[in-house]
Amino acid sequence: MKPIPWFTYSAIDLISDRLNQNLKVFEFGSGNSSLFFAERISQITSIEHNLEWYENISKHHPANSKIVLAGFETPDEYINLLQVGNQNYDMIIVDGIYRNECLMESVKHLSEIGVIILDDSERDVYSEGITILLNNGFKRLDFSGIAPGIFFRKCTTIFYKDKNCLNI
Repeated sequence: MKPIPWFTYSAIDLISDRLNQNLKVFEFGSGNSSLFFAERISQITSIEHNLEWYENISKHHPANSKIVLAGFETPDEYINLLQVGNQNYDMIIVDGIYRNECLMESVKHLSEIGVIILDDSERDVYSEGITILLNNGFKRLDFSGIAPGIFFRKCTTIFYKDKNCLNI
C-alpha cells in the first residue's frame, strides 16, 4: 500500500493532482507525508524531533528526500533547521512541534509561488500563527473532514497567495 499523508482526504485529493517534479518541499514533522511527497516532487527535507519515529521513517526514505533529527529543547533549535541550505521552498508543511513558531518562520523561506500547509488547523492553539499568515497577505483554504486512520473531524489548511504552485 502506498503511503499517504494524514491530512484530510479532501486536502490530499487537491494536492495530489497538482504536484510536479519541479517542486521543493520542507516539512516540520516526518512520516507518511514525507514518503508521499518524495514520489511526486523534486526534493523534500523533513525534520523530526522524535528519535524512535526518526529511526523508523529514515529506513524507508528515497534518494530525493532528507530526514534530519532535530533538537527540540527550544523552538529555535527546531525551527533553525529551515535555514539550513539557505534556500526557499515551494511548499512548507507544518505538522510537528512548535507550530506557531514554524508558521511565523516559514513566511521568510517560501519561494515566490510558495504555499504553507498546516495540519490540525482546527486547534485553537494555532490561532496566533494563523493570524500572522493572514496579516502577511496569505489567503486560507480549509479542508475539514476525516483523515487516514482518524475517525474524528479535523482540518488541514493551505495558506497561499495569488501566484502559487498549487494553482489555487
